[in-house]
Amino acid sequence: IWVSTYLGVSVWQDTTDYLTTINRSNEPGLPDNNVTSFAFPRNSEDIWIGTLNGLGKWDSEKGSVVDQSSLLGDGRLSILEVDHQNNLWVGTVESGITVIKADVSTVVYTSSSGAGLPSNAITSIKTDYRGQVWVAIYNSGVIYFDGENFQSLDSYIANNSITPTNPTNLEADST
Repeated sequence: IWVSTYLGVSVWQDTTDYLTTINRSNEPGLPDNNVTSFAFPRNSEDIWIGTLNGLGKWDSEKGSVVDQSSLLGDGRLSILEVDHQNNLWVGTVESGITVIKADVSTVVYTSSSGAGLPSNAITSIKTDYRGQVWVAIYNSGVIYFDGENFQSLDSYIANNSITPTNPTNLEADST
């Protein structure tokens, strides 16, 4: 199990009853010790690690972290999510969203306030069972990505019932 802390990452290996700590002092690829989020690509043992100062990727073959912060504008990450195509969605504290292609070759999408998002403060990102990507934004509610643009949750709900205005987390169920 991987545990994020403000002092790095602790990894518990139950097969060996061994706890490993990964931080900047023993792993130079980790952009910061304040770890905010993990994302697990499908069919891979690599792990994305979001910090308040950038993005790292645990390379399971090398047994080390590779700094991927150069793919981002702002390094203050709040949340990571892997979609059904294995693309990485990166939510930031102040700069909106960046989507990185599954093979880490290119940034496929970037959006911020004024360019599709009502605000830049992303609190949560979640992919539902259909592959729809949902985004919670501080003081701005919940939106979803239709494949090309972000849409208001109000346009998704037929009766425009109560919309959460200050969401902190999203979780998708199986229906």
